[in-house]
Amino acid sequence: AIFQMAWPLTLKAMMLHGIIVIDAYLVSGLGEQALAAMGLAASLGGLLLGILFAFSSATQIRLAQAFGSGRPVALKTGFYAGVIINLAMSLIGLAFVLWFGGTIIRSLAHTAEIAAQAQAYLHVFLCVVLIEAVGQCLGSYFNGCGNTKTPFYSYLIALPVNITVSYILIYGLYGFPALGVVGAAVGTVIAAIAHTLFMGVHFYKMTRAHRDVAGWLHGTLLASIKRHLKFAAPIAGTFVSMTLATNLCAMIYAKMSIN
Repeated sequence: AIFQMAWPLTLKAMMLHGIIVIDAYLVSGLGEQALAAMGLAASLGGLLLGILFAFSSATQIRLAQAFGSGRPVALKTGFYAGVIINLAMSLIGLAFVLWFGGTIIRSLAHTAEIAAQAQAYLHVFLCVVLIEAVGQCLGSYFNGCGNTKTPFYSYLIALPVNITVSYILIYGLYGFPALGVVGAAVGTVIAAIAHTLFMGVHFYKMTRAHRDVAGWLHGTLLASIKRHLKFAAPIAGTFVSMTLATNLCAMIYAKMSIN
């Protein structure tokens, strides 16, 4: 029973972390400078996604508790509090990248061209972060309710969409413009929209967005968000510390030669 629940979770997590890996593989044909730009941008983009994954993991625990105890109000509260916190974190990350991302990239990139390509990729990739703020909470809702296959199926749709659209836009096939590394980011955005819409439609069909459930678990939505954040912060901190270490190392490696 545990294995039946676990294998879709495992494969979905692999595909989530494989998003940037796929982009890097597709742009590798453009040469070392494009790949260097991709790796540099991925160190910041991966950090933002890692933070969302961390808070979504805490939300998933809350939702599992609510589902197991059969409390619709707690399910509704946990989901919406998680979405609001994720969106807030993504907006903070977006603001950080827009204000300081360019400075960080320019200080690490070997050439101005690499820095320009990395910034262009990252600015488009920020859309992925905003979309995944909702998408990760939808996935946490299904996982917490024991339905781990729906998020997995959403990535089975997103993965081929990502590869196909990115490849076409990177190299300018079928009359489309050759966007280079930016094409990889656009493909990832479209794939993120596809899998989030897939889960969103299933969520609405299953719950009607909990419109028939009155009230919030702790009286008001604001109080519920505060309680949710207090619960989520230590759990997310563990995940964020691991993600931060990995991506800071990637930035250090960026100072080495391109090869």
